[in-house]
Amino acid sequence: MAGNTVIARQVEMALELGCERVICLAEGLSPELVAVQHRVERSGRRFHAVSGRQALHGLITAADEIVIIADGVIPDEQSVAEAIGRRKGVLTFPVEAGIAAGFERVDRAEAWAGVLRCGGADLERLAELPPDIDALSALMRSALQSGRPRIEVSPEHIAHGSWRLVDSARSARELGRRMVKTLLRPSSWFAPGNALVDRVMGIRAEATLRQPASVSFVLGGGFLALGLGLISAAAGFLVASFAILVCAAALVRAWMAVDQLRQGLGEDASALRRDGPVLALDIAVVAAPLLAGAGRDWTSLAFPLVMLVGLLNLARKRGRDWARSIAYDHMLLFVVLAVATAGNRLEIAIQVLAMLLLVFLFARPDTARLTRA
Repeated sequence: MAGNTVIARQVEMALELGCERVICLAEGLSPELVAVQHRVERSGRRFHAVSGRQALHGLITAADEIVIIADGVIPDEQSVAEAIGRRKGVLTFPVEAGIAAGFERVDRAEAWAGVLRCGGADLERLAELPPDIDALSALMRSALQSGRPRIEVSPEHIAHGSWRLVDSARSARELGRRMVKTLLRPSSWFAPGNALVDRVMGIRAEATLRQPASVSFVLGGGFLALGLGLISAAAGFLVASFAILVCAAALVRAWMAVDQLRQGLGEDASALRRDGPVLALDIAVVAAPLLAGAGRDWTSLAFPLVMLVGLLNLARKRGRDWARSIAYDHMLLFVVLAVATAGNRLEIAIQVLAMLLLVFLFARPDTARLTRA
């Protein structure tokens, strides 16, 4: 599911709710569960994987409070925190919406939303039930019989997809694709380089997220290409340098797209902020022509280059949406500079680009500074 497992999402929510122990009902310890166990233990909590409900009695006492999340349920975290963050209760949906989404019927009016909070004493009734009965379903009904209140959840969560029941690998893949589409907002085609990379990463995102190491390799490849581009410029091959820098910008943009997804999915995203890679590419815009000593007097390029980069940063902060998109598209910029260099018009191209940015910025009305007398 977008490079993550359902159980990993559930465990993250349990940790956010303050659970001190995580107990997973599972047949054996799979690699996915081992990864979850490591995540729980890194947070200073305890993890147990048990195969049947009989083992629960040895782990939970009557004084404990328990949060139950049913198999395959991915609830809305904020709603769960508000509903049972400080009180016991069984979360329910209206029966029509709940049953249609695959949730278990409680009675003719309500369906269980797959989440509840109860006391350890509610487990005592489980020992009296047949061994083949579903433990979590039985615990839900035991909690209701103990007088735990029913807390109705808005069915809009089901309609909007923020409360889901994943019951198969196919539904997990479909959900993952929807999550990627929702979280990864591709750039507009005003910035063709970024727009193309964003859409390619939208297709390849799930495969990339399943291999966390590949995300670091993408960023590392971007910085390696950036270094090679600057070395090529210093050797006097400025057109080749800009071509390599196009590849560097593409790799950096791909990393930024995946990192955006990881943050949206609640994972530990990279500590390297968006501004870091963008700044590195901006420096390359200035450094490559200066290292190559392009033009009769390379010092004549220093001022327009610095001015160009400064106006690009200003456009990212104050420009219209389409102007911000263009200002972030280093691939497009390096292609333009490469073509200009091949035609021996690099200095003129830099000056024209700076002038166009200046015109666009001044043409934008600064409505935020207009106030009534």
